[in-house]
Amino acid sequence: MSNGISNQKLFQAVVRAHVWLKDLSSSRYESVEDLANAADLHPKIVRQGLRLAFLSPSLTTAVLEADRSIELKQVPKLLPLPWCEHQRLLD
Repeated sequence: MSNGISNQKLFQAVVRAHVWLKDLSSSRYESVEDLANAADLHPKIVRQGLRLAFLSPSLTTAVLEADRSIELKQVPKLLPLPWCEHQRLLD
């Protein structure tokens, strides 16, 4: 049961990261600080959350389709840039 909750948290975090990225890209918010203020969060939390918008397509699909057991704590705070390195999280 806790694994399902963990997966749900990761799912929600990935979706939220994409919404935040869209809000920043569309200039709805001018900065991470403005977005954080609107969300009543510390900017550091928003920056850490935004990293999930840059997961590889295969990892994002795995999270959104819940076809793999991936937990939020498995996603490193500093993601490697090459998507091929994200594959390690699925192995």
